Amino acid sequence: MMARLSIICLALVMLLSGCSQPSAQEPPASTAVRSRGCDATLIPDWVKPGPQRQIAEFVATAATPDTRIDQIPSDALKRAADQLSPELADELGDSFGWIGEWERLKQRQGYVSVEFSNIIGDELQAAPNPTVSSRTDESIELEVFFTRILRADGYRPTRETQPVVWRITLTDDQVTGLATVTTTA
Repeated sequence: MMARLSIICLALVMLLSGCSQPSAQEPPASTAVRSRGCDATLIPDWVKPGPQRQIAEFVATAATPDTRIDQIPSDALKRAADQLSPELADELGDSFGWIGEWERLKQRQGYVSVEFSNIIGDELQAAPNPTVSSRTDESIELEVFFTRILRADGYRPTRETQPVVWRITLTDDQVTGLATVTTTA
């Protein structure tokens, strides 16, 4: 009788203390929000491992806003904030990465994916003048060429006619510089 009572008490203590198996319906502890555009963006085989790959993954997140999760296009950049240096994250404003067709995309619950066409400049660059800056690390500056593709369920995808070029500086595995390069057709 005493053994049975001990087992019941032990089972009750385990149940109340949370030592039971988690429910299969509980979401994982940490789930990153990804846009549909990020999922639809393919990183080509020609992208080299290392800095090129890291920058391509950054662009695949930062340049793919989704109207279901983003209020404005630059919210996609905020999803990539873990890859940005804190200084750059503070510096970039809400107008970066603006898309002229955003309002129409919002009406259609659309999103943006990107298609990479080139990544150039993956050579290490020493800091230009170590006496001017306290930085002693090396940076890599790349230019990433991509085309935005506007997508919405029930509509044909629309490819923007002008490629987008982002000049991105990578220092110690963090994006420390980001600028749009003007292109002409």
